[in-house]
Amino acid sequence: MVLKKHKKLNAIIMTLVVVFAVIAFSGAEASAANEGAGIVKGNDVNLREQPTKDSSSLAQANKSDNVVIIKWANAEWYEVVYRGKRGFMKAEFVTPIDGAVFPVGTGEIVGENVNVRERPTQDSGVIKQLDLGNTIDVIGAFTKWYKVELSDGNIGYIHSDYVRIIFASDNSDTDTGADETVTVKSAKNYSYTNSTHSLSFDASTTIGAMAELGMSLIGTDYKYGGVSPDTGFDCSGFIYYIAKQYGYDLPHNSARQSKVGTKVSKDDLQLGDLVFFGSGGGINHVGMYLGDGVFIHSSSGGDTVKLNNLSDSYYSKTYVTARRVF
Repeated sequence: MVLKKHKKLNAIIMTLVVVFAVIAFSGAEASAANEGAGIVKGNDVNLREQPTKDSSSLAQANKSDNVVIIKWANAEWYEVVYRGKRGFMKAEFVTPIDGAVFPVGTGEIVGENVNVRERPTQDSGVIKQLDLGNTIDVIGAFTKWYKVELSDGNIGYIHSDYVRIIFASDNSDTDTGADETVTVKSAKNYSYTNSTHSLSFDASTTIGAMAELGMSLIGTDYKYGGVSPDTGFDCSGFIYYIAKQYGYDLPHNSARQSKVGTKVSKDDLQLGDLVFFGSGGGINHVGMYLGDGVFIHSSSGGDTVKLNNLSDSYYSKTYVTARRVF
């Protein structure tokens, strides 16, 4: 009888140990996940060591810079990552967004057999798996996910539970300042099949980062009324989503979007300009110009986010106007 009681007690103790271990592990994992990205509202915004205004400044951010929002530190401060440094920013100076493509820093894998996925979703395809301690370039932050560039040049997404942002080894002892930790990669080149055009733009600029975000969504399904990479986009929803990630609030309607910003002639198109198409005098389609006669858009008819040329027969005939919004 006593033996049975001891066995029962031991079983209960082991169960409690397992439960507490799971809770502790889950808490540690959850604390690492990012909540998305943010846009800095003003100039000379301090990244501080602690969530107090008297704490030492690690760096200073400027208007339109991006940060990774890790979590609320308290009622007034976010815990953030800015250019490879982890610290705290006053929440009043940061606008949260779902995600953005920007140079975050160097990341270290903190799990075994960690999946690098094609999209920032758990059910998307796996590009490859990484081992504990592997490092990657983190080039964007989306809710609970990091966009990463691997050593072989592949681009993918890793859940932020499994990534720890660290300093790049050659930047670890630089002086404090606004650009002390990350060498911005720029002038990334893109090309696509069935075209002789070549796209080149500076992804370190806001417009370039918006264009790169659009490029990262190529292949996303078309969905009428869609405004999310998880469910798909319609044409204006695609533009709406990209704009929203960078603090622009556009209407979710191509005709209404054509009234925003400044009119631009077809000969003067620049990276990021919105191009509009239609027939019978109306507008029913929109895309974003990327340069060299190429634009990106979410194409209807059961298609996807894709690239086309303004000189393509259909789009040449239906082109209406362009607007500079960003």
